[in-house]
Parts: sequence; C-alpha cells; structure tokens
Amino acid sequence: MREESLLEQLRLPSAPIAASKGVVFTLEAAGAQTLQIAGDFKLWRPEGTELQCRKGMWRTVVPLSAVRHRHHHILDGYWQPDPLNPEVEPTPFGGYNSVSIVGDPERKAQ
Repeated sequence: MREESLLEQLRLPSAPIAASKGVVFTLEAAGAQTLQIAGDFKLWRPEGTELQCRKGMWRTVVPLSAVRHRHHHILDGYWQPDPLNPEVEPTPFGGYNSVSIVGDPERKAQ
C-alpha cells in the first residue's frame, strides 16, 4: 500500500503504525500551529520530522528501520509523550518516553 493511501485512510488519530517506509505518526490537534516528532532515531532533534495538518489531523511517515524507538511529540514547542500510544517507559529525567515497535516485537532492540 502506498504511504499516501495509508495516510488518507487514517481518519482518526492512533498510536504509531508500521508502514513499508517507516512509522506513521498521527495526532488530532486542531488548534496547533506546529507538530514535530523527536526521538532517539534522530538524536532527539525534531528538525525534518514536521507533521502535516489537514482538518485538524496531523500526519507524517518517519523512515525508521530499527525495531524499537523512543519518541515525543513537540506540539507548538511543548514536548509531550504520544497521548494515544500506551507503550511508554520512564526516562532518567522523570516523566516518560513513548515507545514505538516496528516489525517483529520479539526482536526488540535496547
């Protein structure tokens, strides 16, 4: 399935979803001005991970190849775990990181 088709089918926000070219991130945030993803896959730098908004639904595909990733949403400059992703782990600084698992969950990388 083409990524554009998958993005079009995602009419409701969801936890991250594995796709052929990476992971699809979605979030409903109608009043937001910007939304990015930052994670261990980009050394926690959000540049280049901007989500695109359409009718209040933000979406993007981040090309990820490893199996397990820690990440946060950055909503108008405010860092937060993914509110729709039940997979979290504590950070050494307090709070939680969201965790997405791509592919075979038996191959979780640390």
